[in-house]
Amino acid sequence: MLEQTSENTRKAYGRDLGRFAAFLGQHGVDLLEATRPQAAAWAESMRRDLKPVGSRRTGETTIARRLSAVSSFYSYAVDQDARPSNPVKTMKRPQPVGVDEDRVAWLDTAQSKAFLAAARAHSARAFALAAVMLTTGCRTTEALAADVSDWSWRGGHRFVTVTRKGGKRQALPLAPWVGEAVDTYLDGRADGPLFATAARSGHHGRMDEPALWRPVKRLATKAGLPAALVADLHPHSLPHSAITGALEAGGSLRDVQAMAGHADARTTERYDRLRCRLDSIPVYALAAALAD
Repeated sequence: MLEQTSENTRKAYGRDLGRFAAFLGQHGVDLLEATRPQAAAWAESMRRDLKPVGSRRTGETTIARRLSAVSSFYSYAVDQDARPSNPVKTMKRPQPVGVDEDRVAWLDTAQSKAFLAAARAHSARAFALAAVMLTTGCRTTEALAADVSDWSWRGGHRFVTVTRKGGKRQALPLAPWVGEAVDTYLDGRADGPLFATAARSGHHGRMDEPALWRPVKRLATKAGLPAALVADLHPHSLPHSAITGALEAGGSLRDVQAMAGHADARTTERYDRLRCRLDSIPVYALAAALAD
């Protein structure tokens, strides 16, 4: 199964399995000797300790994904005669859900510009990363998985090639000022991760999501964004802002779908419906009529 999945998925499975192994290790239990009650205790500990981003449903999705990864491991162990049964196979788990766009905070055009200004003042890396995400709609994982070798010229355009869900590769064109921001950040560096941590022992490490999202709220605060908006920022907020902004700027659903890498046009339509619903809600007209 893992041979057919992307590198990011394999890494995620490894992290999830490692979490379960660490939980078992605290109780002196080997991974291959775990029982269903012990797996259930791990799930309950996650429900107590997990801090969801944005909503409780996000936390439930994370728990479901982790249990699924562990279940896949035990199914493989059973196939290899390393265990008699899978202790997680029939365990009830939260129903996985996708990102609920109605609950994801996003930035409008003015707020995105303020965020970019704060990122520019912070560092060349912060500005380059924010510029790429706010103009292409690429996901956090896609941006962080890109390498310098994925940065290229094609037909007079600057491109960054990202790996979409399912392992599909897609080249995303960048506006000239965004390309200049990335060039300034790279400062001649020709290898390693596109967005990297500081060099250690001569090599650049790859940024991870916590390293990205720790400063995002600080930048949003420095940008003067409303405190309630800053509190609700989610890992999907920047790509959501890009997709919604592209629709607001007059991009067609078909073109925005291609930019965002949505396999189904209905996914893109959800962004448009949400944007239009909020813009056309009669609350504002009613309030204007009642205003003194």
